[in-house]
Amino acid sequence: MFSLRLTEMSLPTHNLPLCNTNVTAFTCTMLRPLVLSMLASTVTAAVPSARPPPDQRKFNSTYVEALIASFLPRFIDPDIGTIFSNTFPNTLDTTIISASANDTFVITGDIDAMWLRDSTNEVIVYMQFAAQDAALRAMLHGVVMRQCRSVLYDAYANAFNIAPNGHGHQDDKRVPPMTPGVFEGKYELDSLAAVLKSSNAYYNATGDTALLADDTWLSAMEKIMDTITVQQQSTAEDGPNPPYQFYRSGEVYPRPGAPANRTGLSKCGFRPSDDETTLPFLISANAMAAVELGNLAAMAGGAGAPPRLAAIGKRAAALSAQLRGAVEALALQPHGAYGVIYAYEIDGFGNFSVADDSNVPSLLSLPYLGYVPRDDANYLATRKFLLSPDNPFYYQGSVASGIGSPHTPSGYIWPMAIAMQALTSLEDAEISQCLLFIKRSAAATGFMR
Repeated sequence: MFSLRLTEMSLPTHNLPLCNTNVTAFTCTMLRPLVLSMLASTVTAAVPSARPPPDQRKFNSTYVEALIASFLPRFIDPDIGTIFSNTFPNTLDTTIISASANDTFVITGDIDAMWLRDSTNEVIVYMQFAAQDAALRAMLHGVVMRQCRSVLYDAYANAFNIAPNGHGHQDDKRVPPMTPGVFEGKYELDSLAAVLKSSNAYYNATGDTALLADDTWLSAMEKIMDTITVQQQSTAEDGPNPPYQFYRSGEVYPRPGAPANRTGLSKCGFRPSDDETTLPFLISANAMAAVELGNLAAMAGGAGAPPRLAAIGKRAAALSAQLRGAVEALALQPHGAYGVIYAYEIDGFGNFSVADDSNVPSLLSLPYLGYVPRDDANYLATRKFLLSPDNPFYYQGSVASGIGSPHTPSGYIWPMAIAMQALTSLEDAEISQCLLFIKRSAAATGFMR
């Protein structure tokens, strides 16, 4: 993943289609009407048009193309319009390697593997249009089914190969053992929550009740809840043979490395950035899981639901309430300068960290995830901390300011975090500033860098 260096305008000239661009496309379409009326900024260099030629695009949606054409005249700032036209179809243009109603493989962009989290973030913006475009609907159904089969293949993996070809990090030592269909075996709670999110978005857009009767989908929902529940165990309960353990080649200690108490939260070894957690309970991932389990409960809990589906709904509702209750009871911590804020990670023994990473889910993204409203008092206090130098991964420079990541060098921020700052803002002036930063980050290539 690429990020924006704060002190120079000379950005990379190569153009890799990354998931960052798709999140920013979501920003361009879903921000308040300010996006459509923003005055041109002082940056004079025109953003280049950067879509691949039509004959090189991987997937075409006539509805998406018509939507782009209808939106473009509404942008007063033509550079923002160009960014929209570049990024909004980028997933379809560049990352759909194969597509069918039963199996769609979406690469993460610069790596020929399918991440559960990234594939959801890449296609989620199109879900709302599934009922208007039969080909798009079939492709998105294929994403949901591929994700479900991936979970059943290995619920502790974050990324998968298109076939069991042994590509990727096969040298990693892991419990459960690595298998040829897994590209990377890092357990990230948000990966499972992402599968729930794509299923919910597809169902809400299409009303496709056949999904709720599909054995693969039902089994995947059960497997997701089984895994989340197992990872609620304390380190002591795991004992000498934990259900998940990870060693990268050359390392001498396993991940996750810090002990965990039983709290009601669910452990994960890695963050959405694919970096290891410092403390085992990542709050943003638990918050996302709570939301998406609640959505699963709503999907499965309709009147007259068959027994297996009804049981899934009842279990999802209980698990969602448990995770949310634990987040609210344990993650909110007093901060002398900001009030009560959400901790980043905790261990259940009283230890916690305050920070945030730029990838989603993040603490900054809690309203986007549906966990809290944008004007929630504790969220606003947390947000104020996150967008300050007190957050160790917040950087300021002559080009932009925003949240970076330990995944990338110090002094770099991620356009994804700028997009999320805009999406969660209550102030038009802040949104306008974020759009300026986004525009600067796209000045060289037409994409968020």
